[in-house]
Amino acid sequence: MLRSFRKLKDFNVVANDLVLGRLKSSQLALEDWKIWYLIIQGFNKEKIEIPTDVLKKFKYEDQKIYLSLTEDSENRLLEIETMDQKNKSKKHSLVDSMNLLGSKVLVDPRFVGRIQDVIIDDQNWKIKDIIVDLKRWMPCSNIRIPVDWLSLCEDSTELLRVNYEEKTVDQWPMFDPADPINHENGRDYDFFGRLVE
Repeated sequence: MLRSFRKLKDFNVVANDLVLGRLKSSQLALEDWKIWYLIIQGFNKEKIEIPTDVLKKFKYEDQKIYLSLTEDSENRLLEIETMDQKNKSKKHSLVDSMNLLGSKVLVDPRFVGRIQDVIIDDQNWKIKDIIVDLKRWMPCSNIRIPVDWLSLCEDSTELLRVNYEEKTVDQWPMFDPADPINHENGRDYDFFGRLVE
């Protein structure tokens, strides 16, 4: 299902009926736009990194994300929670997804807007689209831009360039979070996982 990542912020993360904490951010690789870890804040203010391959399901009505833990994945969580220097070199290419929010988006040579949200596919935990606020050009308008159209500017996550010239900005797909974008079991759901009647 395609989901707004921003709307997942502060969902409770639950494992074996125990609430571990609230979702705050994620770690992603910009090379393939894959989210590898969710960052949650425990109730003692500690940060815990959860691998996305142990996520089981979402419950939007309860604002909860459930983990599917085996003995092996529980051991992995303990290692991740207590990790320090040994994994830092391995993870140097990952960036905090919340740092993308507010980043500038350029369509050469113009600045068109800033990233307001990202849309993820919760089957493979890849970012599919960025949502860009076009206040500068069209008040109250947001557009969806596929990440396949993007490249980084000068190795910075603060500037993203759109490599797509066949359409002008005003012809790109508009973003309406209430659109019935997801279809499961004969029902339609929006970007927030809500049932569309």
